[in-house]
Amino acid sequence: MRSLLVATAFAAPLSAQVGVEATLLARTVRCGGSAVTAPLPGTDVAAGLAVGVSGATATMQQAATASDVFVGWNLACVPPWTGSATADVEVRYVFTASTPMAATLALGWSTATTGNGNAQLVVDVHDDGFVDAVGSAVLPVSLGPSPLVVRVRGLVAASSGTTTTWFTTWHWTGTANAQLAMQLLPAHAQVSPIVAACSGAAPVLQATPDFAGGLALSGQFAAADDVAVWAFGFAPIGPVSLPWSNGCVLAVSPDVLGIDAVPASRQWSWSLALPPQVRPLGFDVQLFGVDLAPLQMHAGAAVRVVAP
Repeated sequence: MRSLLVATAFAAPLSAQVGVEATLLARTVRCGGSAVTAPLPGTDVAAGLAVGVSGATATMQQAATASDVFVGWNLACVPPWTGSATADVEVRYVFTASTPMAATLALGWSTATTGNGNAQLVVDVHDDGFVDAVGSAVLPVSLGPSPLVVRVRGLVAASSGTTTTWFTTWHWTGTANAQLAMQLLPAHAQVSPIVAACSGAAPVLQATPDFAGGLALSGQFAAADDVAVWAFGFAPIGPVSLPWSNGCVLAVSPDVLGIDAVPASRQWSWSLALPPQVRPLGFDVQLFGVDLAPLQMHAGAAVRVVAP
């Protein structure tokens, strides 16, 4: 198992990314007598959307990497002195992957309303007419080979007006603002922290499951670092003080070491494959930067990886 991990660790980087399609199903963005007239339902909005009139806006953006897909919405409305304002948008997302894998759909929904303002969210996974979420939620889903379809509707609305009683005129109003953050994340491996990075010029370690079915590893090194050391361990150990380190610790068993010069870009990254042959698998990772003149070691964070 260890030899297979070593072979996959230093092989060529894997590459896989989820395809994303986004189709506008409906949109109503208006304030008083002004309303948005384009784009029309059926429009491809994969590149994003930004529409609005004075008092009502709707913006959307998305980004896909090898380890996550992010979709962000922002809806806002402020009605005129007398009248109403609405930003109501519905989009159908289609996520595609060439190989099947477990994934998580994480939804973050935050709102801010005053007066009679209100905000609503409806999320329908599989577009089957069943409402799966109306607010922040974490939903288990499956990617590939069949497309994953997610229908999302977000709405903010408010109105204002005046009322006269007993010779007194009262004005009432409201506002509404809402943000949606939707992330599609691989779920074939879990990463949890062991220890934080040593203070000072410690390298920055990032380890996240990727859509290639592996683990995306990256390191950002300080200007003084000459050598990068990746330590992989299969048995937990207590923190061990390191020499030439000004108080830094080794937090993983150094069963496998990857040692190389720090590139000129000060960054190093690759995808560590986690094929079925090595699962279930659990191991620890810690990143070190070494300054050769004078000799100084900087310990980055350590994490534990579990791939069922």
